[in-house]
Amino acid sequence: MSKSLELEIRSYIIIFGLTFMVAFLSGCQMNSRTVGAAIGGVAGGLIGATVGGGNGQIMATGAGAAIGAVVGSKIGDSIESKK
Repeated sequence: MSKSLELEIRSYIIIFGLTFMVAFLSGCQMNSRTVGAAIGGVAGGLIGATVGGGNGQIMATGAGAAIGAVVGSKIGDSIESKK
Protein backbone atom coordinates (compact mmCIF):
# COMPACT_ATOMS: atom_id res chain seq x y z
CA MET A 1 0.00 0.00 0.00
CA SER A 2 1.39 3.37 -0.95
CA LYS A 3 2.10 5.98 1.70
CA SER A 4 -0.36 8.50 0.23
CA LEU A 5 -3.17 5.93 0.16
CA GLU A 6 -2.44 5.01 3.77
CA LEU A 7 -2.62 8.67 4.83
CA GLU A 8 -5.85 9.14 2.90
CA ILE A 9 -7.41 6.13 4.62
CA ARG A 10 -6.31 7.45 8.02
CA SER A 11 -7.84 10.82 7.19
CA TYR A 12 -11.20 9.25 6.35
CA ILE A 13 -11.11 7.20 9.54
CA ILE A 14 -10.55 10.40 11.54
CA ILE A 15 -13.42 12.14 9.74
CA PHE A 16 -15.77 9.20 10.35
CA GLY A 17 -14.72 8.91 13.98
CA LEU A 18 -15.28 12.56 14.75
CA THR A 19 -18.62 12.59 12.97
CA PHE A 20 -19.71 9.51 14.90
CA MET A 21 -18.55 11.11 18.16
CA VAL A 22 -20.65 14.23 17.48
CA ALA A 23 -23.73 12.10 16.78
CA PHE A 24 -23.13 9.99 19.90
CA LEU A 25 -22.57 12.98 22.20
CA SER A 26 -25.72 14.67 20.95
CA GLY A 27 -27.76 11.61 21.88
CA CYS A 28 -28.28 10.72 18.21
CA GLN A 29 -31.13 13.23 18.01
CA MET A 30 -31.63 14.23 14.41
CA ASN A 31 -32.10 17.97 14.60
CA SER A 32 -30.56 20.88 12.72
CA ARG A 33 -27.70 21.14 15.17
CA THR A 34 -26.69 17.47 14.81
CA VAL A 35 -27.01 17.49 11.03
CA GLY A 36 -25.03 20.73 10.85
CA ALA A 37 -22.28 19.28 13.02
CA ALA A 38 -22.07 16.11 10.93
CA ILE A 39 -21.98 17.98 7.62
CA GLY A 40 -19.51 20.52 9.00
CA GLY A 41 -17.29 17.78 10.39
CA VAL A 42 -17.14 15.91 7.12
CA ALA A 43 -16.59 19.08 5.08
CA GLY A 44 -13.93 20.38 7.46
CA GLY A 45 -12.17 17.03 7.48
CA LEU A 46 -12.13 16.82 3.70
CA ILE A 47 -10.77 20.35 3.44
CA GLY A 48 -8.17 19.61 6.11
CA ALA A 49 -7.12 16.44 4.27
CA THR A 50 -6.00 18.53 1.31
CA VAL A 51 -3.53 20.50 3.45
CA GLY A 52 0.02 19.44 4.13
CA GLY A 53 1.54 16.02 3.92
CA GLY A 54 2.54 13.17 6.20
CA ASN A 55 1.60 13.51 9.86
CA GLY A 56 0.75 17.17 9.29
CA GLN A 57 -2.01 16.09 6.95
CA ILE A 58 -3.49 13.83 9.62
CA MET A 59 -3.42 16.67 12.14
CA ALA A 60 -4.98 19.07 9.62
CA THR A 61 -7.73 16.53 8.90
CA GLY A 62 -8.56 16.13 12.57
CA ALA A 63 -8.47 19.86 13.22
CA GLY A 64 -10.59 20.57 10.13
CA ALA A 65 -13.17 17.99 11.17
CA ALA A 66 -13.34 19.31 14.73
CA ILE A 67 -13.61 22.95 13.68
CA GLY A 68 -16.13 22.08 10.97
CA ALA A 69 -18.26 20.17 13.47
CA VAL A 70 -18.32 23.11 15.88
CA VAL A 71 -19.12 25.64 13.16
CA GLY A 72 -21.76 23.37 11.61
CA SER A 73 -23.32 22.83 15.02
CA LYS A 74 -23.55 26.58 15.62
CA ILE A 75 -25.09 27.15 12.20
CA GLY A 76 -27.59 24.35 12.80
CA ASP A 77 -28.39 25.79 16.21
CA SER A 78 -29.10 29.21 14.73
CA ILE A 79 -31.36 27.63 12.10
CA GLU A 80 -33.20 25.71 14.83
CA SER A 81 -33.72 28.84 16.94
CA LYS A 82 -35.27 30.70 13.98
CA LYS A 83 -38.02 28.10 13.63
